[in-house]
Amino acid sequence: MVTEKKIKVLQYGMTTNYGGVEAFIMNIYRNIDRQKIQFDFMVKSEENVSYKSEIQSLGGRILPLDHFQRKTNFLKHYKVLFEYFRKNKNVKAVHINKANIRDIDVLIIAWLFRVPIRIIHSHTGTKEMKLKGLEKINSILLSIFANKFMACSVDAGMYMFNNRKF
Repeated sequence: MVTEKKIKVLQYGMTTNYGGVEAFIMNIYRNIDRQKIQFDFMVKSEENVSYKSEIQSLGGRILPLDHFQRKTNFLKHYKVLFEYFRKNKNVKAVHINKANIRDIDVLIIAWLFRVPIRIIHSHTGTKEMKLKGLEKINSILLSIFANKFMACSVDAGMYMFNNRKF
């Protein structure tokens, strides 16, 4: 009997907060068929990650990135990201949950490794919010590096994606 490998999805956006983004991700994780799909959770810091015990009890892996800082150790930051995708060839989707798009490096690396589904999910925005500086540039780059655009509201979608279909 041949056993299939689970489809791996990299989730990015969990924090120490028990807020809306984290609750949204966990709602998905609780309800997927974890015999077929497995989530890895890439987080900025493993300490006090919301739902940590539940994630681990459901078989999820938490991948802390707190041993380096992108601003102070640029090369190590990208080395860790490259190593993750090199070692995890069965990652079929990356789901980036963001309140802003100041950094989209996980999407860029996923694109380089030809991850087929690259989702950017906007979780905040009001009609008054406007993209500034690097966010404007990254908004344009999203057309290259992401191929699915999601938003928790019309305002959140308009804020991050402008006229793109989401």
